[in-house]
Amino acid sequence: SKKTLKLNHQWRGVVTVHKIKSASHLSKILILRPHNTAPSDTENNTFVRNHLVSTLRALKWHVEEDSFTDMTPYGKKRFTNIIATKDPNAPR
Repeated sequence: SKKTLKLNHQWRGVVTVHKIKSASHLSKILILRPHNTAPSDTENNTFVRNHLVSTLRALKWHVEEDSFTDMTPYGKKRFTNIIATKDPNAPR
């Protein structure tokens, strides 16, 4: 069968790309970005980051966010790394 992505779901005002279920995790992170923009520092990027962080926290992971600004071909953009640790007290 031919697999295609459908642009037919809008969740909280954000258009998502998905194949199967609008409630799936993929439907929350496969989001179209505005044309000619870097994916970082956009409303959709923030939406995806918040979804990932809230999902990890709901699963009882320890979550830290490391934000910084750097130059890109699109000018200065803000980036945020998500650092998730299942057991931050485990020996390393």
